[in-house]
Amino acid sequence: MSIETKVKIINSDPFSLYKTQKIRFSSSLSFTTPSKAIDLDKLGLEQKLNKDAKRFNEIFKRFNAEQIKRIDEENELFDRLQNWFNRQKKKAEPETPTVTIVEFDEDRFPSKEEIEFLIGAIYPNSDIVTIPIVPGINKKKKSELDFDGYKKYVKEAIEDIEGLNNKPIMGTIPKLPGTLIKDLINFYVGFGINSFLVDFDGSNPVSYDMRTHRILRALKENKLLETSYLFGHNVGLGRPNKDVLAVPARDILGFGLGLNSLGNKHKKFVPNRTFFEFIKMNPEKKFRLFDKGSYSYWNYEAVSKSPEAYPKDSSISWDELKKSKMPNKLQKTFNEEQIALETNKIYSVINEDSEKSLSYLKSKKFVEKDDFKKIENSTKRIN
Repeated sequence: MSIETKVKIINSDPFSLYKTQKIRFSSSLSFTTPSKAIDLDKLGLEQKLNKDAKRFNEIFKRFNAEQIKRIDEENELFDRLQNWFNRQKKKAEPETPTVTIVEFDEDRFPSKEEIEFLIGAIYPNSDIVTIPIVPGINKKKKSELDFDGYKKYVKEAIEDIEGLNNKPIMGTIPKLPGTLIKDLINFYVGFGINSFLVDFDGSNPVSYDMRTHRILRALKENKLLETSYLFGHNVGLGRPNKDVLAVPARDILGFGLGLNSLGNKHKKFVPNRTFFEFIKMNPEKKFRLFDKGSYSYWNYEAVSKSPEAYPKDSSISWDELKKSKMPNKLQKTFNEEQIALETNKIYSVINEDSEKSLSYLKSKKFVEKDDFKKIENSTKRIN
């Protein structure tokens, strides 16, 4: 049996899925939820975030088969990879947990040797061992055909981890049909796993809520609803209208739909030629900044018109963002920091009076009525 993630509920809202938890990956390392992961690769070595935002770290790395083969055969490449991971870990604050996620970038399952490589990249660089992501399982009309193969791959990965394990395992749940989601949860539970990485495949939590609901129902049937931990990976905003000044922030609504931590979106983006040319001519249209006061994402024009509304608790100044040669990279760090700061507020609201969680959500101007109803009814749908 795998080492279990220790999960303790601190407080919960009886009318929604908002809750606070204490999560312990090891005897010496714990953190609270809701939490937002900070992508360490986006940070400079000397970059300092607001100290209240840097509580949970994420490292992401993608490998294809050729890269794995070369790294395993060439000392220089192996050293380069080791040094890359060491640089990421240096950016983490002391006594804060790190989750490392790797992706196998092929349209097949990894071989035994490739599994060993992928686990070998995760294990020494993470406080919990994630099952490597195989994005091919997310492809349309392919999931059901490959499900038995996916379970075989997962079993091999778990066995490889257990050969050296003193860390809990986080089971990956790819984008699957409902019946297969239940089957996979039961499969993981059989190994004693109670932490799960939910791959949203670029979707936002509101549009993905039917699948999240099936995950929660399966956990409840296994009597794990109160003692499990869900980490959202590849969480997106949806497809925001680039012609409006602000759009609803649906990623942060995941905390009201059963997620405990929000990771970051790493799904490969392959734009069509029309989109590429449009963004090339209008780079500011790609610009989106999270506003925790209204739960929205503002575009460049909106922030330029109201620079006084730019958050004073951001470690990145508006001038720094405007003048940056890599504004896209910097805006991602800005958004991660602001969402992380907002999780502190959500944590306080739930702990001070959990029944005010929905009132607090309702106070956010850009939370749409239908989205609010989904969160308001989330507990009823599971019971």
